[in-house]
Amino acid sequence: MNDDGSSKDLIDRLINEENRRVSLLQGIVDTAMLKIIYSRMSRTEALNLVLKVRAVACELFPDDVKTFDLIYMSRFKRVIDESIREETE
Repeated sequence: MNDDGSSKDLIDRLINEENRRVSLLQGIVDTAMLKIIYSRMSRTEALNLVLKVRAVACELFPDDVKTFDLIYMSRFKRVIDESIREETE
């Protein structure tokens, strides 16, 4: 019985850690998107911000960078295209 209990505890801890990392990344993505929308940054600055967020995602989820690209890159592209009309430096 102890093995089942400790296995369940381990699984619960792993799930909680995964959920914590997902929440952290979502907050970082949301903040970056708001910064792109509401600040006066150039397209280059916005793209650099996206690359920094992607790097954080790689640190949090080293084996899932393709998932980040699938979920978030099109959203970032849309936000940049809608928020930044021309290059301003």
